[in-house]
Amino acid sequence: MFDQDNKGYITEQDLVQKFGEIELDADPARVLSRYDRDRDGRLSYGEFSKMVSPLNYEYHGRGGSSSSWGRSSFGGPKSTLTPA
Repeated sequence: MFDQDNKGYITEQDLVQKFGEIELDADPARVLSRYDRDRDGRLSYGEFSKMVSPLNYEYHGRGGSSSSWGRSSFGGPKSTLTPA
């Protein structure tokens, strides 16, 4: 969903594109600076998981798997990312 080309991380440009698609009123640069813990200018799977953890909880509460939700959102069904 966010990492469409399966490069293994999410950039600010990925956030700009996705936020525009879903009409999310959030500043991608601010989101990146808040969750990019290692300050490499991109979100790893672990950083992304922390960012969406409230969403994972809500999904899990409806009977889904939080880990599968996060992985499919990060890189799509073909993602080979593993939690950090």
